[in-house]
Amino acid sequence: ARQAFTPSADALTITTSAGASTYSYDAASGELGDLIATTPGSAGQRWSPGGDVVLDGGATWTTRGRDDAQLGSYARNAKALMPGWLTTGDGFVEQSPGATTPSTAISLTPGERWRQPVAAGAVNYGPFAVSPYGTEAVVRGIKTGSSNLYLVPVRGPMTLAGQPWTFPTRDYLVSSYRPGDADVAQEPGKGIRDSSARTYIAFLGTEPGSSEASLFVDYQDGGRHLGEPLQPTRVIGAGSRCTTTAPAFSPDRRSIAYVVGVGSSANPCSQMAVRVVSLGSGGSYDAATVRTLHTAPVGAPIRAVSWRAVTAPVQQVRIGGEDRYEVGVNVSRSVYGDAGAGGAVIAGGEAYADALAGSPLSAALKGPLMLTRKDRVDARVVAELNRVLKAGAAIYVLGGPATVGEGVLTELRAQTGHPVVRIGGASRYDVAVAVAKVLATVRGEQAAAIFVANGQVFPDALVASPAATVTRGVILLSAEDALPAATKTYIDAHRGVALYGIGGGGGRSLAGYSGVEVISGADRYEVAKRVADRFFTAEWIGTVVSGLNWPDATTGGALISQWRQPILLARGATLPSWTAERLDSSRAAIDLLAVFGGPASVDSAAMDEAVRRAGSQTLYHGPDSPR
Repeated sequence: ARQAFTPSADALTITTSAGASTYSYDAASGELGDLIATTPGSAGQRWSPGGDVVLDGGATWTTRGRDDAQLGSYARNAKALMPGWLTTGDGFVEQSPGATTPSTAISLTPGERWRQPVAAGAVNYGPFAVSPYGTEAVVRGIKTGSSNLYLVPVRGPMTLAGQPWTFPTRDYLVSSYRPGDADVAQEPGKGIRDSSARTYIAFLGTEPGSSEASLFVDYQDGGRHLGEPLQPTRVIGAGSRCTTTAPAFSPDRRSIAYVVGVGSSANPCSQMAVRVVSLGSGGSYDAATVRTLHTAPVGAPIRAVSWRAVTAPVQQVRIGGEDRYEVGVNVSRSVYGDAGAGGAVIAGGEAYADALAGSPLSAALKGPLMLTRKDRVDARVVAELNRVLKAGAAIYVLGGPATVGEGVLTELRAQTGHPVVRIGGASRYDVAVAVAKVLATVRGEQAAAIFVANGQVFPDALVASPAATVTRGVILLSAEDALPAATKTYIDAHRGVALYGIGGGGGRSLAGYSGVEVISGADRYEVAKRVADRFFTAEWIGTVVSGLNWPDATTGGALISQWRQPILLARGATLPSWTAERLDSSRAAIDLLAVFGGPASVDSAAMDEAVRRAGSQTLYHGPDSPR
């Protein structure tokens, strides 16, 4: 259930020419406390939208957790300016100065880049300030010696990746203010789901005709996107024009930190300070509230200011049950409303083989995958089918009579009134091929990708299922290192389709084909991580299932495929290093941690460790909403 939370800040990071320093912050008193971390030589630091990861600029971009443990490292353009986080937390936008250099969105996992042109013409662009909606940003540009602000489209892993631009770059027409770099935030007390919420844009600049700097805020009039032109409101004077450093809205958006020169009258820019101005009673930022938070040493200009947010903890959910049949039912109940599913997939609960290929079909039907006994239908499964299926929706039963008896199909027809279709075959390999053919009919198109995994074990096919869903592919099975006749015939009939070998057996079985991409690892846990890295840049839902217990993993995996999120594996009471590494690298993006199966499948200790590594929710985009 969505809950409201009040974001706050517990630290402020100030980057000077000497490096970055982080000070504790007392939100109640509004004062900085002790110095808690330093990074000499840092070119700048920015905290993620959830405050659980910091991005540091050195020879490379690196991400680190609150405990200072390094989570990721990304190649950095030597001239790149301090990047802006995507508000979904799954990447950041690097901007390099230069008239012909586009910006680049970099995903946290596995470091994929999207080139992102901004505007035509000889404009030298500064850092990005991404809007709360995540699809646009405000950027400072310098053209023929005059600075201005522009609104540009942004795409990232979870926003507009792979989609065409929604609008051309727009000129905010504020060059007369000589603006510095900007920051963007949502109106306090509201989130992005509130279409009436205003969006604030803050920058340091000068009033037309003046040489003195001031802090300006534009109070946007609401809606889902930033508008133009700007109508800046002067909040407070900022003395001599010493810096273009962007102001920084506090996580609760009730204060703005900004940089001023406080040196001698002869050289006011020789020393800088960070000041804060807060909202007044009228809903605008009030000069009467100003206070100084920090004064830097003489000769150490301030380059960046970043609040460390405290948001809602990552939301966590475990979907379990008394047995494998109830787990499948509970997975369905947790997601689908009454008459909300377009179909259902039923697989035998006593052997995993036939269920392996069913997750993409479940996702295409927008319905659950549940398990049945070989000789009878569980009453809980029947009740859930009657609740969840739309009128006339079909029930697809995977496997032949050896795994699901004919009497089960008779019971399903009699007790639900829905059409029941068996997708069978002489072996698990034939069943997988038959599922692929039905999937083409359901989707209305042939497969765009083929994933081949070892059918003698369950994990490789399991972790491939979300990838098959997002690529509109199918899952076929190998007999360890060999390719069964049915599998080979299907592949040969679909030449030119992307072909992936998942795991050692799946990869080796395709040795006779060219253009195969093999995704493998030392064990099932590494394979899961490698598949996640290859097909999912970062996830907002961290999912963990048992790498040892197939029934709960199978029913949970079908839902994860519909969520279009990767599957990670636990090993009893432990979280394998590969799983921990993937959760760490996605920490800034994860808002929900979901575990499938009871403690016998995924031990509470493993779940607790996964939750810890998942961190906190992003400020705007998590399942909970900021006040």
